[in-house]
Amino acid sequence: MKKLLILIIPILILTGCSKEKLTCTKKEKSNGYKSTEEYSLQYKKDKLTYYTYKTTYEFNEFYTEEEIKKEQEKVEEVCNYFKQESNNKVKCKIELKNKVLSIKMSLDISSISEDIFDNMMFLPLSEFNKEKEMKKMFKNTGYTCK
Repeated sequence: MKKLLILIIPILILTGCSKEKLTCTKKEKSNGYKSTEEYSLQYKKDKLTYYTYKTTYEFNEFYTEEEIKKEQEKVEEVCNYFKQESNNKVKCKIELKNKVLSIKMSLDISSISEDIFDNMMFLPLSEFNKEKEMKKMFKNTGYTCK
């Protein structure tokens, strides 16, 4: 019995038995690009603790370098807005390589107030805190969740 407890306790400590992660992904194709979107939401005790959004656009021959650069500038404006609204608590990384535009935005929820979160996002924090409902909402809009 002691040996079993010795094995189980470190596993529980390392995995954080009350932490959960919801990851939802959506892939789309358009005339000018392919895109992949991913939301990763981390929960602890039924509260959203960390929010990550990643997206990648693979532009094809229908997009010129100038058009891709304009798309990048639009994304930079959005990132700057989020940074400004959150007092630089939102981390945003934008990368453009060979007609592939990648964006990663992340936020430690505990670092900002609920009001600031609600002003920045498409849903209030109280809705994000409902993990099962979020999963259902993502699935209803074409995302695959795990």
